Amino acid sequence: NIQDATGGTADDVFIASAAANFLDGGTGSLHNRVSYTNSTVDETVNLFNGTGSGGTGSLANGDTYANIQDVTGGSG
Repeated sequence: NIQDATGGTADDVFIASAAANFLDGGTGSLHNRVSYTNSTVDETVNLFNGTGSGGTGSLANGDTYANIQDVTGGSG
């Protein structure tokens, strides 16, 4: 599993995992996204302060973000 990733100058989509990730959309795009579509629990993502959190089974718990503009949730 990759735990830290940096995107390029195009639009990037990061598929979240259960690991605590640092996800950086990189420079040059205003449409970088983190996807939690595999999540079946509530996720909390605050792009203003760059942190994710959640309860038991959360994929966002411990995640940090930079240069991310969009988030896609799952069924939780």
